[in-house]
Amino acid sequence: NPYHDQYLHLFFASYYLTIDRAKKNIPAVNHWDSTLAVMHISQETGEFNGPIKSMYDPNFGKKMAAAAKKNGGANHSNNDDSTIKQRQADPHSHALVLDPFVGQIAYVPDLGKDLIREFLYDVQNGSLTELNVIASGLSTGKPDGPRYFQFHPSLDLAYAVNELSSTIAVFSVDRHYIQFSCLCRYLR
Repeated sequence: NPYHDQYLHLFFASYYLTIDRAKKNIPAVNHWDSTLAVMHISQETGEFNGPIKSMYDPNFGKKMAAAAKKNGGANHSNNDDSTIKQRQADPHSHALVLDPFVGQIAYVPDLGKDLIREFLYDVQNGSLTELNVIASGLSTGKPDGPRYFQFHPSLDLAYAVNELSSTIAVFSVDRHYIQFSCLCRYLR
């Protein structure tokens, strides 16, 4: 694959992959630097097909402040204040979940910044455009650390697992808002 080097960085630490509804792209999260990428795949074979279509860096090119565990970084098994402070020094994206209604709004829980990022996902050009950020819990002033996000299969609800506060946040989902957000792209 002529794009091997481009994919190597992403696959070295890919943490979460999803396939879009059209089966055209794989949006992915890189665990080490929290970047998001969208890769085109062949609808016939599933093979990667071309260069990475888009990248989103929540740290805007800045070097990550938190040290890796082998370099004196935090032991994630500890949940004390100093460990939490290290884990929240940088963005720490953990998943990318597309909405189940139209598949064009992506939700990315960010343990490091204590929020859930909301993106408009354009299937045709493989781009992610940040729309909004959502508090990951009750906003008590203590860290929540959202790690995963899931929609209920039949109710207008979504759930965020908050690792640092050991809680699950339940969100009411407005399907009209999600559908309106997706349609805005065509109205511009």
